[in-house]
Amino acid sequence: DMKGRPGLNPLRHDRIHVVKPERIPALMEVAEKVELNTAHRLSIKEGFASPLPEGQHLFAPGILFKEGEEEGLITKPNSYDMKRITRRIHEAKRQADYVLVSIHAHEMKGESKNVAADFVVEFARRCIDEGAHAILGHGPHILRGMEIYKNRPIFYSLGDFIFQNDSPTHFPHDFYLNYGLGHEDTIADAFDTRSDHGKKGLGTNPLCFESLVPFWSMENGELKELKLYPIELGFGLPRYRMGWPELTKN
Repeated sequence: DMKGRPGLNPLRHDRIHVVKPERIPALMEVAEKVELNTAHRLSIKEGFASPLPEGQHLFAPGILFKEGEEEGLITKPNSYDMKRITRRIHEAKRQADYVLVSIHAHEMKGESKNVAADFVVEFARRCIDEGAHAILGHGPHILRGMEIYKNRPIFYSLGDFIFQNDSPTHFPHDFYLNYGLGHEDTIADAFDTRSDHGKKGLGTNPLCFESLVPFWSMENGELKELKLYPIELGFGLPRYRMGWPELTKN
């Protein structure tokens, strides 16, 4: 009902680190000694923030700890954002035969880049529960697993279809400054510095240049057939030729 404009439909997520109760005093002692939480305490005192629930501890802004015997990281979709997104799924169901949800998320499970974080899995399944017919994930530049949930597909990451990370012709000044370069340097200097002359970066990871294109059909809202066509994007070619998709020959 108003003029359209570009913008985000964000999905924030909550992160809580679970540690055994006996570790908490040491964490809080460090936080106290180096004054990590002084601003937060002042915010509570002045009414700009609320005290944490019992059993939770703030180590530094944005880093929450919770007492528990099974140590690890808990990630969950932000409840406010989740409600807003599910309302839009309900709206889309009333306006279309099929509802596809797209999510861009780099977050991973532990150190496994090919495994989506827990909050992404919970979000995807919740969207299916609310009526979405498929979830299309992207973000980490590599393929992640897929799941057939309630006979509907979830693609946790389809990787890249076109990936021309090293083909821009212009960069802003701050990009050069980030790599210790100046106005006298060229775009090729920037690429060589960023990749250490082809020794590091996404361009050296063959997994970033392998993907697939899914084709599927549904009947009465349920998956009937799914075909996966593998593609490759020219890993090993000169950087100005990398990134164009072709069907995998093998």
